[in-house]
Amino acid sequence: MKHISNLINIIILFTPCILMSVAAAKKSVVWGVISIIFVFLFVFLARIAKKKENFWMFVISTITLLPANIKIAVLAYSYISESKILSVSVAILLFFLLAGTEQILLGFITRAIKRNQSEIEIEEYF
Repeated sequence: MKHISNLINIIILFTPCILMSVAAAKKSVVWGVISIIFVFLFVFLARIAKKKENFWMFVISTITLLPANIKIAVLAYSYISESKILSVSVAILLFFLLAGTEQILLGFITRAIKRNQSEIEIEEYF
């Protein structure tokens, strides 16, 4: 029974990554929203994330939102044509701005939904 539970957790874990890749490739907001819903499902339902939802939201959303952030950075790069160095700099800056903003926003939402979380000690994961 435990193996089935672990398999379900792994499937739920990889589903948002695949859906966000599809969303980035097709430029579809609907697939992106569905992907974020799956991230919340994993974080709130997986036993490994119990009482550590903010940490797992950070980890899973970083991996999941990577394709969309790269796609947006590439689009920004293609629109700026004055100089290569400027366009690369703006694309990198936009990538990190988006990633940071998403992390903060998802962290606030996670903390608002799941208020009772234990303190995280990073050493326990290494």
